[in-house]
Order: sequence, then C-alpha cells, then structure tokens
Amino acid sequence: MKKIKGWMSKGLASVLSVSLLYSLSAEDVAASSTPIGPGITYESDRGSGANILKVDLTNEHNKLAVSVPSPLTKLQTTSEQARAATRDGHAVVGAINASFFDMDPNAKPLPFSIIAKDNEIISYGRISESRDHYRSEPILFGQMANGKALIGHYDASISAAVGDKTVEINTMNTGARSDEAVLYTPSFPDSRTGTSRYGMEIIVEQASGDASRFSFGDELSGTVTEIRGYNDSGNSRIPENGFVIFANGDKFRQLQHVKEGDTITVSASINNRWQDAAILLGSGPQLVKDGEVNITMNPNSWRYKSTTARTAVGVDKTGDTVFMVTMDKANIRQLAEYMKKIGADRALNFDGGGSTTFVARQHGDKYATVMNRLSAGSERRVSSTLQAISIAPTSELSRLVLSREKQSVQEGETMNVSILYGMDEHYNPVNVNEEDITWSVDEHLGEMRGSTFVAKKAGEGRIRAHYQGKQVGSAPITVTKKAMFKDVNENTFGSSEIEYLAERNIIKGYPDGTYRPNQRLTRSQAASMLARAFELETENRPNPRYRDVKEDFHAYPEIAAVTDEGMMRGNGTLFSPNDYLTRAQMATILVRAFDLEGERKGVFNDVDSDYWAYDEIEILASHGIARGSNGNFRPGEAVTRAQFAVFLKRALSQ
Repeated sequence: MKKIKGWMSKGLASVLSVSLLYSLSAEDVAASSTPIGPGITYESDRGSGANILKVDLTNEHNKLAVSVPSPLTKLQTTSEQARAATRDGHAVVGAINASFFDMDPNAKPLPFSIIAKDNEIISYGRISESRDHYRSEPILFGQMANGKALIGHYDASISAAVGDKTVEINTMNTGARSDEAVLYTPSFPDSRTGTSRYGMEIIVEQASGDASRFSFGDELSGTVTEIRGYNDSGNSRIPENGFVIFANGDKFRQLQHVKEGDTITVSASINNRWQDAAILLGSGPQLVKDGEVNITMNPNSWRYKSTTARTAVGVDKTGDTVFMVTMDKANIRQLAEYMKKIGADRALNFDGGGSTTFVARQHGDKYATVMNRLSAGSERRVSSTLQAISIAPTSELSRLVLSREKQSVQEGETMNVSILYGMDEHYNPVNVNEEDITWSVDEHLGEMRGSTFVAKKAGEGRIRAHYQGKQVGSAPITVTKKAMFKDVNENTFGSSEIEYLAERNIIKGYPDGTYRPNQRLTRSQAASMLARAFELETENRPNPRYRDVKEDFHAYPEIAAVTDEGMMRGNGTLFSPNDYLTRAQMATILVRAFDLEGERKGVFNDVDSDYWAYDEIEILASHGIARGSNGNFRPGEAVTRAQFAVFLKRALSQ
C-alpha cells in the first residue's frame, strides 16, 4: 500500500488546506497567526519583524519547560535542544533562547542567571553590579506550582553553617570573584573546581542528601575531610557524595576557623512565592510591569540603546497566557513597548543579538525549526531555552493539507491532487495511507477519478478529501474556458480582447492552433480583421487595382472591401499587403473605420503637430483607444497582433 509521509520540511506558502496555515508569504498582511498546538498559536508580525508564540497554560495539553544542555557547558542551538526534548506525547512546538551566558573564551560558558526546575538549582547566577548591564536586579520568569506564570523579583540565598556560625555563600558552581564564597556540587560540569591557590577550599563528604540535585529548601550536612589553605594548589576534586566550598578575601576570614572533622551544613532558600515553582529563569532587565513599560536599566547605557535582535518573555494579567517573542531589530525601549502592545502585563528581556532564536513546529513537521531572521546568519549555541510543550497524544487523522499542480485548469484538462501531509486534532503529524482517502469536487466543475481532477465546465469551487466519511482537507480550484489559442493564456497581454474577438470570428489564428500575439501585424491581416469586425460584404467589390494585390491573393476580398469602404488606402497603386502596420497607420485606419472625432491636445512628446497622422493619433487618444507609454506614442513602431486586438476591441466598445 502506498504510504505518504505526514511530516516533512516544505515551503508553507505553496499548500492549501481546510485548516489554517502559516501565511508567511503574504506580503500584504502585517501579522499572520495559526495554531500549532492545542492552545498554542504562532504569529509572524512582518511589519515589526517579530515572531510571537502565545501559550494558553489553562489547556491541559500544554506546559512550559526549561532546557539546558548536559553537561551545562556543552552549548546547543535552540533547535537542537527542541529536537532533543521532542518525543511521542512530548512535542516541543515552540522555543526561544533564554538566559545570558558567559561568552568569554577563557571562561566556562555558564549561565549568568538563576535557573531552576522543580526547586533543583541548575544555575544560581549573579546579579550585575551596574544598571548599565541587563541583570542589575533579581528578576525572573517562572511557572508556579498552580500552573500560572509570573514575572517578578525574587530573594534567594545559600548559606553554610558550622557550629553556631553561618556564612552566606555568594553563588554556586561557577568561578569565584573577590571576597566570595562559592559552593561546588557534583552537578558542576567538571570533576574539579578549577579554582586557584588564592583562597581556601573546604572539602565535605558523606552529605546527608543528594548533593548532585541541590535544591531550594534543601539542607546538606556532611563532614569536613580536607581543608586546602591559601597558596595550596586549589582545584580540588568534587566528591560524589559531598561538596566543596571555596572562599577568598572576606569570606576566607569568615570561614578560616573551620577544621577537618567539623560538620558543615549548606542550605538554599528562595522566597515563598517562588518555592516549588516548576521552572525559574532569571534574566533582565524587566520590560513591563502592571501593563506599563517599566525598565530596570539605565536608559543611557549602550546596551539599552543598541538596535539589535532581541528575545523576551511576557505574561498576561491572569498568568494564564505566556508570550514568547523575538524581534529582528529593536532597542530595549522598543522591545518593552512591543511587549506591552501585544498584551503582556509583565515582561522580561532574555539574551539577544546573535543568540536570539525562535523555533516553531510548522504544520506537518515533527520538529520545530527556525522562524526568525538570524542576525549572525546561523544559529548560535546557547546555554538555556524556554520551551512550549504539547503533551497531547497523537490521534486519528483530522486535517489534510493538499498540493496541486497549478491553481487553474482549462475545460477538458486533468490535474493531479496529492497529499502533502496530515495532522490530528492537536496538530500532531499523522502518517497517511492514500488508499484510505476518497475525493470529491463540486459537481458543476467536473469529476474526480481517484485523486485526478477532470475539468468539464468553467467556474470556481473546491476539491475535497475525505477520511472515514468526514471531510479532512480541501483546495480551491478554478476551471477556465478552453483556450482559443495554445499560446494565449490569462497572463498574455490582451488575452481577454483576443478571446472576445476570436469568439466573434473577428480574428483567427494559425493552422497550428496559435495566435502569435507578439508577432507584428501585416496590413493584409489588419484588412481581414476590419472586414470581419464590420461584417463587410466582400463579394462584388470594385477591384482596387493594386499592383501588389492580385485577385488570387488570399486577402484580396477583404482588401477590396475595406478599400471600397474608405477604411484603408494604398499608396497610389500599391497596398503593401505584407508590410507591417505601424501605430500611426493603425490610428488612421481606426479613426476612418469608426468615424471618430475628438479634441487635439498634443498629448504625445514624439508626435508633432505637422506629423502626417497627428490628427488621427490625437483623436484616438482622446477616446482612450491608444494611450502610449511615458508620454510617447511611437508612431513608426509596428503593431503586434495582440496590440491591434486590444485597440480594435476598445474601438468596438465606443
């Protein structure tokens, strides 16, 4: 049985469906929107250079996730992280890059901000010391235990207690700065701390809990098994069942009393509103608060004013809708204003520039792909992403997207219709058995023979695909009248005029079925058209006695008739039947034939008032029959067969 794969990469503008599609090729639409999952929509705002994913968190099939590579220093692109997280019943339908990370080639590429999953601390991060930087305040995005999303300030801490003394730990699993204490756990990307000899290290083993999954709300107690003082080697190995505390400067002085054999307890806490949150993602600056632009950053900073690619996340007032957004070019203020515009009650800036990436699952695809314009030309590998997940199970076929060979066919022609891909009710890709699909078409247009459409009568309608008796897809179809000539179609200049005149037998084609619209018109052909247009009697006409038109010449009767009627004249004793008709001659002929009168306004730059056909050209122009181009008439230029058909039809319509 022939199988058609239900998901594949493709250009969405070329497909047709009963369902909504990405309308990314529609230049006249500022923003286009389409559902890509249950309660998840993708929008492309071309006018603003923005991509928007709206996630309805009240839908039972939706959830958010934070993705980080493993180990944390093994950066991955946003699309790579989305692909890795996609599996049956767990589809990443959209994602954006998230937290800033260290891009110093001499440092580990670790996140700068707090990241947590179900309380587990993935990254503790730091707050920037200056408002010239993005992360100058402790602000994060999170999805709470009740499913709602929130953006706001947080208060987190890690401390170490030895006996009756407690010391604040500045950060975790990253390099130390001056006067800091840093906690290293088995989740650190390396087996050793990487610290220098300018500080002390306290090695603790036999921890009471799982040190590799240190979380907010946890306490880890263990025994100090070794202490390395100042000027010792540093770079201690991190025990699998414990942790290491590095301290220098003032923190060293606070911990220098610790000795081997002591019990030391480390604990981590975060304020109640964030405790037990499903995900936490720190970043900055804040962009919107309570529905108004409220930016926690120095507006004079070059980072603030820089126009570059941007990424942001927003939450509506209810906390039920999340906006995941990228913009191709914006400064911080413009990004904040845009987040407010689309409905964010609160919004937070994420890493931008070359990191900015937006991926979404296109209809029929299994994996999400890049949708934004990448400022660096390719995806940058990043340390974290925010993902929109659909856990909706794959069900039976609900939608088919169809592909056709062309948009219209002529009466009597056939056209094959194929299945591009199928989806279920949740927009999951579904493999389609072509033999299970039946076809129909509006009866007035023609009939379906399998998946082949046979056009019978001109008109407009739809071809429909059915699965188990239910319509699952359709495509519009236009049937046009059978072309009068093989080389004239709807895109041919003068096609409607040619068809009009051909239907009335005023013009004729060649024996091979062509009209040859771009071929220059001869004087004898013009005489034949005029004779048929005016239904002139061609028998018993006086012989015009042209030396170059004998009575056995194929157009002799018509030439005799139009000469007798005064429509066309020769040059003395010559008619020049095979010469090409010029535009000036055409004007003269049509004015005579239709007995036209009109004003003379000198509308053409290349026709002087003393030109032999000046009056006729001006009269023709006054009736709108000949319009010229760019102020010129080009009187000596030969007329094509298509042009003469247009001029003759206009004259007949006067």
